Amino acid sequence: MSANSALLLCVGNEQGLMELRCAVLEQAGYRAKVATPTEAESLLRAENFHLIVLSAWVSEDERIRVIAAAGDAPIVALEAMTFPQELLCKVACLLANRSRVPPPGGKATPGLSRVDLV
Repeated sequence: MSANSALLLCVGNEQGLMELRCAVLEQAGYRAKVATPTEAESLLRAENFHLIVLSAWVSEDERIRVIAAAGDAPIVALEAMTFPQELLCKVACLLANRSRVPPPGGKATPGLSRVDLV
């Protein structure tokens, strides 16, 4: 999957940080949208995202709800401050392995985790 065809959703409560994260992803050639956890639940039901980036600074309840709403889409669940290069590397690796990851709404591949912690 090429970067410019992948649609990513950056989820978190810090609007400025999410916009900066999306700007980094967009500069690398991805299409990216920003959402709060509540907005993400609606967006994930309405659109097919290739990957979700979940902020480290969401509550456990918000994290659970977003993961449940994401269906089979792979998730990069951040656990601490993540530098742009590290995020880009993780996103690129997950999308490069996309042939092993089902499309949104598809069946999961046995043995493949859909939530990667960074």
